[in-house]
Amino acid sequence: MNLGILSATFWEVKKFIFKMGLKKDGQNSYFLKQGEDLLILKISGIGLKNAQKTMKELLSDAPEIVFSTGFAGSLKKEIKAGDLVLDIEKSDPQSVSAIIQSAGDLKIPIHLGKFLSHPELLLDKEKKIKVGETTNALAIEMESNAIFQVCHEKKIAFCSLRAISDELDQDLPSFITSLNSNGKIGWGFWKAFLTSPKEWGKFFNLICSARKAEDHLSQALIFSISQIRRKKV
Repeated sequence: MNLGILSATFWEVKKFIFKMGLKKDGQNSYFLKQGEDLLILKISGIGLKNAQKTMKELLSDAPEIVFSTGFAGSLKKEIKAGDLVLDIEKSDPQSVSAIIQSAGDLKIPIHLGKFLSHPELLLDKEKKIKVGETTNALAIEMESNAIFQVCHEKKIAFCSLRAISDELDQDLPSFITSLNSNGKIGWGFWKAFLTSPKEWGKFFNLICSARKAEDHLSQALIFSISQIRRKKV
């Protein structure tokens, strides 16, 4: 079984890559071959255009199912940092079943509903609250819809699983928009960081919640992929 995973940045799936023992294959690609099973993980970069481009590149590996994964911002008060969110409107039913079972076994909170793929990062809690009220989405991210569209066109099973890195009432520091498109920290970020000391508290809060999200996401992906492969046998 060929299974593809797309994440906007390395940091969101770093723990998963190390725990699974994935091998690097080029600048932004990782893989693991186990018997007849092939797992391909690609770092797409942030945003819909980057995700669509990378998804089209992934087609050459003939994936039978593709996971869009990484972090998301909560749009519901009850959805907390580290919680899993699963887009059941677009996700493959077998994958949904496997993920729900895995989350239960791991005792990680999971919320089912729809995601909003937004063209820009929402930094202010007031904007997140407004968007949540008008869309009734569980969470906001920036890539899944572009990946889904390619999968739908090519009749490839799709699943969008995310972990919450920032809660509804959590403001984000403005300087995170200075990250490179692949999420890497460059001079532009450090310049913005050093000149915005009043926002350092927001940044360190984000680091704490993102670490929890990364840990829960890696566990859920490992268990869920194992479940999906067993069901395919």
